[in-house]
Amino acid sequence: MLGWAAEIAWTAAYELACGTRKHPTDPRVRVPMTPPERWRLAGHTYLWVWFCLGLVMERLHDALTGRG
Repeated sequence: MLGWAAEIAWTAAYELACGTRKHPTDPRVRVPMTPPERWRLAGHTYLWVWFCLGLVMERLHDALTGRG
């Protein structure tokens, strides 16, 4: 859950700092955001990241607790 929340916070902060977001129909293109859009801090994530972060965090947890 921590990794998932961190990704959502990261994407919200990134869009606030750079002032662009992904185009709704073509995610390869970035479009400018208006100031109110930037301050909404609407982070996003993808479902496949849940599984990737689960594998990474599980290995990190095992390494830190001495089980790895």
